[in-house]
Amino acid sequence: MQESPECLKVNFVKEREEAYKRIYQRSPIVSSTSVGWDNLGIAYDWYPVGGMPKVISKQHAVGIFTDVPSPAITKRQINGHLKEEQVVQGSCVIVPANTSQQAEWNKGSGALTIAVDPTIFAQTIYEVVDPDSIELLPQFATSDSLVYQLGVALKSFNSTWY
Repeated sequence: MQESPECLKVNFVKEREEAYKRIYQRSPIVSSTSVGWDNLGIAYDWYPVGGMPKVISKQHAVGIFTDVPSPAITKRQINGHLKEEQVVQGSCVIVPANTSQQAEWNKGSGALTIAVDPTIFAQTIYEVVDPDSIELLPQFATSDSLVYQLGVALKSFNSTWY
């Protein structure tokens, strides 16, 4: 993986779909942009063989790989830590807000991305537990059947996003 000279900083709350376009040079197949949610963004897209530049998002991001025809090898760097990982259907990735990420992959796949404003996330956590005892940590591709089912359900209800 080549280190990009600059880090692309994006804000999915203020820029919405424009932030996505800055990363991938296209719009996602479907997104929640037109719904006008202020603190949450959801997008589904098919990612052909390729990669993404080094990015820092103002929001927490969860990527859920819902459509992976065959295992893909991804070289992902999160906050300076590089890992070669196998991505399969049901894998998920977590990148906390203000954490850098860069990736390259060898096979196309479809994924749902959820971006959550960290302030709203903290307020929601506060309603359940002491937020000072919770820390959102980056997670490289890990299979999680519950998160996968949530991703599939969100993807199937995409007509309610727009």
